[in-house]
This record gives sequence, C-alpha cells and structure tokens, in this order.
Amino acid sequence: MGGYFLIQTLVLWGFSLSASIEVAAKNQLEMLNGELSATQQMLIKTIRQNERLRISRDLYDQAGHHLAALSINLQACSLKLGKQAPVELEQCSAITKSMLKDVRHMVSDWREDESENFIESISTMVAGIPRLQVSLDIEDDVEVKQYKQVNCLLRCIQESITNILKHSSANEVAIKIRKKQNKLQMEITDNGRSPVVIRNGNGIKGMQERLAELMGSLNYQYIDKTGVRAIIELPVTE
Repeated sequence: MGGYFLIQTLVLWGFSLSASIEVAAKNQLEMLNGELSATQQMLIKTIRQNERLRISRDLYDQAGHHLAALSINLQACSLKLGKQAPVELEQCSAITKSMLKDVRHMVSDWREDESENFIESISTMVAGIPRLQVSLDIEDDVEVKQYKQVNCLLRCIQESITNILKHSSANEVAIKIRKKQNKLQMEITDNGRSPVVIRNGNGIKGMQERLAELMGSLNYQYIDKTGVRAIIELPVTE
C-alpha cells in the first residue's frame, strides 16, 4: 500500500513538474517573441529613417547646391547685361529661386517629420507585446526632430522592455515622455519585483553609451520594492 501511495505521489509530482516546465517554456517563448517583435519594428523603422535621411541629404547636397549655383550665375548674367538682359533671363532666375526654396522646404519637412515618426514608432513597437500592458503618456509639447535622438530613445525603449521581459515579473509598463526645462525626460516604469541590484549588462551599457554620445543620462529608481523606473534625459536639440 505504501508503495502505491509513493508511486501515486511521484506521478502527481511528475505532472506538476511537467506543468511548471510548460509554463516556464511558454513564458520564455513569450519573452523571446516580444524581444523579436520589438527588434523587428525597430529595424524596419531604422531602415526607413536612414533612407529618408539619406535621400534628404542627397537632394539638398546635389539638387540644392546646383540650383544655388545656377541662381547665382543667372543673377550675375542679369547684372552684367543690365537693361539689355532679356525678360526670359529674369524668368529663369525667378523659377530657379522658387525651385531652390521648394527643395529646402521639402528637406526641412522630411527632417521635422521625425517627431511624428517617433511617436508612431513607439506605438508600433509596444503594440501586442506579450505579457505586458504598456501605457503611453507623451505630453503635447514634446518634439524630437533630430534623427540621432529619435534612434537613441527608441533603442532605449526597446532595451528596457527586453530587460523587463527577461528579468521582471511585471505585467504593466508605463512610458512617460515630457519636456522639462531644456531637457527631454523619458520615464519607463514597471510594476515587477525590484531586483536587489541592477546589474549593468551589455544592454544597459549600450544605452548609457548611446546617451552619453548625445550628452544624455540614464538613472534607475526603486519604486517601494514593487517596481523599477528608468529615467532617461536628453538635452533638447532644435
């Protein structure tokens, strides 16, 4: 009889262990899928932004410079000919100036769109991440126009979410971005159990290095042993 109960206990223990392993494997898979999804979204956005930046630079460097040179030459010809300058020359000069103005506006608009792309990129990145309910609070006056800043902040969000999925039991993450004096401040807060010590692994070191290049900073704050808050600051660049 004792042997029967022992076998029954072992069988039940085996089922329990199997269920625990299955849950752990499922959580691990969710974490990996979340990391992969965030990485894919970041890669897609980075490629698009790099291409837009390259096109805008090429357009300004090539078409912009040529139009500027043409405008100067037309003005020189007009001054040289004086009253004898044909009307068509003045018309060509006016058209050239208009085209140069259009090119400058186009390049400026593309670069200013980065702020809109930044908010859109965050929303896309955090949508559908398994196990985490992510809330966004971005104040209306927040603008991120410089590509390097956009890229740096997106990578910091990606790395923070990856770390939360890996090392925390959190199921909620709040991302708050605001303009504070002459700095842009981003807070990423989770409700998971706080670790005794936050170790500076390669991911955190990478974040610190990227921020340091832009004169930014990264600090961590414990929230009453119920979570961790990453505080990221960058100087505002117009």
